[in-house]
Amino acid sequence: MEFVYALLVLVLAVFIAAFILLVVGTIYFDLSNSEIPLGVDQPVKLRIVHSILIGTAVLGKILEKLGLCSQLGFTRYMRRGKKLGEDPKLFIKDLQFGKVPVRIYQPRAPSAGRRRGVIYFHGGGWMFGSISKIFNRKNMLDN
Repeated sequence: MEFVYALLVLVLAVFIAAFILLVVGTIYFDLSNSEIPLGVDQPVKLRIVHSILIGTAVLGKILEKLGLCSQLGFTRYMRRGKKLGEDPKLFIKDLQFGKVPVRIYQPRAPSAGRRRGVIYFHGGGWMFGSISKIFNRKNMLDN
């Protein structure tokens, strides 16, 4: 029984060491290979986001080589993120126009006249992106 516990601890230590190596390697890669222009307002935040994206890509490639999942599937899973909360001021309805998913945002407050509309075409997204993560709906209708 002690052998099983020792083996379990060893496997756990290997996974922790691999994770630490991945994090340290990502930070080293980011600091040694990326250049941030002088005019960037928040260079630390940019480095953090860049490191997270590089780490996700590297971990996805490792999982793909191990045969656990595809790199693209892992990256999509990681980018899916947290679901946005409901906005009590908006009526939100998901529709389909042919095969195209469409989301309609409409203020709940009654309008005195005809409502204006905005059509937003997401440029790209052939690999990443979804209708729920394109933009923050509060920013869209605030003004």
